[in-house]
Amino acid sequence: MRRLCATALAAVVLLVPVAAVADSPSPDPDLGSDDPALQQRVEGDEPIADDRAVIGAGHVDLGPRFVDDTWTLLARDDTAALNGGTSVWRHTEDTVFTVSDAAQLTLPDSDEYAFTGAGPGDTVWVVPQTELSGVVWLGWNTQDPRVVAEVDRGVTLQFIEARTVEGDGRLTVFLQPGNFAPPQTLYDGTSPADVWVDLNTHTHANWVFTEPGVYLVRVAITAEGLNQQQFTDQAWLRFAVGDATDPDSAFAAELPGESSAPPTPSTEATPGTAPGAEPSEPSGQWLPWLLAGGTVVIVAAGAGVLLGRRRRQVEQEVFGDE
Repeated sequence: MRRLCATALAAVVLLVPVAAVADSPSPDPDLGSDDPALQQRVEGDEPIADDRAVIGAGHVDLGPRFVDDTWTLLARDDTAALNGGTSVWRHTEDTVFTVSDAAQLTLPDSDEYAFTGAGPGDTVWVVPQTELSGVVWLGWNTQDPRVVAEVDRGVTLQFIEARTVEGDGRLTVFLQPGNFAPPQTLYDGTSPADVWVDLNTHTHANWVFTEPGVYLVRVAITAEGLNQQQFTDQAWLRFAVGDATDPDSAFAAELPGESSAPPTPSTEATPGTAPGAEPSEPSGQWLPWLLAGGTVVIVAAGAGVLLGRRRRQVEQEVFGDE
């Protein structure tokens, strides 16, 4: 992680708790990853919420569960757990993901990201594969215990279609491996795409929206059981992108083609669908800091500079090392 040393320029300071520094733990198959940033334990008795939710920050994963013995695609919401509460699973029709202007990043001055539908230097709204404070961190996992016990090898996550109800934008999803490697497109926003996901894994990618507005995104989860049962379910994700977009308009948006079946998963993996694909850097790296007596101290007068540098760091993580 990049570190920044600064000189105290004012008496007013912003205090932030220090994260403990420790060696990376050994891989634990129960936690779904050997990357500490992605390690989590999913319990089989986690509740399913029946209320509506607007989620604009914190960690959420899409994933399958058996609900009353029915294979169901849900969203696992960790936002309450961050405050000592319990992780809950939510139905996507009762959930709106807001992507505020805090998620704005600038595309590099190259054509490498032309697949996003935006040009070099354009501003886009990004749900990044590494966590950014104040921005929803949306990924997917296959860690529900019954899913792990009854599914053969893994699942196929299908991006079927993305539509704008308000605005004229485009959604793309990709992985940025880092180390100057090119981006790996998972979904280009124009054609259905399949992403293979191993069992008991936890993954995040970059979701890029080119314009503000309301987006409806149809996804599906399919799998084969150990006894050759076929499991499939689809859901619509609702996004309200940009500060000026009202989440209620995303709730009110009518779902097009809801009854149509998802396409049959292809037999070939798409680029970037390596099993257990993970972010190139750990999450939780928001403010650079200097250590002072066990407390992180950020000089208030220089906070804007530090935040600007962090935003440039996130742009490098999302769009590669320019």
